[in-house]
Amino acid sequence: MDADEEPANTRQATRDPAVASGEIVGSITHDGPPAAQTSPKAARGPALIVTIVVSAIAGLSMWYLVQPQPLIIQGEADATRIDIAARVDGKVGRRPVERGENVSAGQLLFQIDNPELFTQLREAEAGLAVASAQLANIEAGTRQEVLAQRKAALQSAVANLTLAQQTYDRTKELTGSGNASIQRLDEVTNSLEVARHSMEQAKFADQEAVNGYTPQEHGIARAAVAKAQASIDTIKAEVDELTVRESWLGLFGQLSPAG
Repeated sequence: MDADEEPANTRQATRDPAVASGEIVGSITHDGPPAAQTSPKAARGPALIVTIVVSAIAGLSMWYLVQPQPLIIQGEADATRIDIAARVDGKVGRRPVERGENVSAGQLLFQIDNPELFTQLREAEAGLAVASAQLANIEAGTRQEVLAQRKAALQSAVANLTLAQQTYDRTKELTGSGNASIQRLDEVTNSLEVARHSMEQAKFADQEAVNGYTPQEHGIARAAVAKAQASIDTIKAEVDELTVRESWLGLFGQLSPAG
């Protein structure tokens, strides 16, 4: 009975080899812990992060490329040296900048002291005041008091001439009769000539006062004013040279004595 059953079991195993293999394989596969299965959403997460990082890097690279870059040039710069000198003599009195200090156009570099130049300026201004007063006097014409003085001087000269003429006539008669010396006649003759000359001068002065100043005198007075003003302008130009200013933007160097 057992012998009959054994072949039956053997045949059954032969008929279902796949089943037997499946049982064996199944038993081998399930020996360890079951393998974890990855979901589709979890698999797309790292890929999305990598895509975002790559896109950010690409965007930053493009932004950097379109930005203006500073121009860097290697070489040597040749600076321009400008020598500034004062046109007037004097001693440096004020220097608000130091060597190597940045200076801008129009900035005060140094100032020169020259007291003699300021004295000349004051003298020229006084000369202009005198010339201007003389011109104003000429432009105003002869004053009434001057006319009166000239008229009185003329009358006095006429009276002196009349007296000198009368003295001369009497002395001449006395000399002719022998009652006066020739020396006395010479003296009164000289007095008569002096009186005549004085009368002529007084008459000319009175006529000049009446007529007023001539056009030539007006022109001379104006020329005197213009000359005085020109002298002031010349001295003021020299005074302006006492202040030395920077004409360009740069660095202040050093002061060197004139030579």
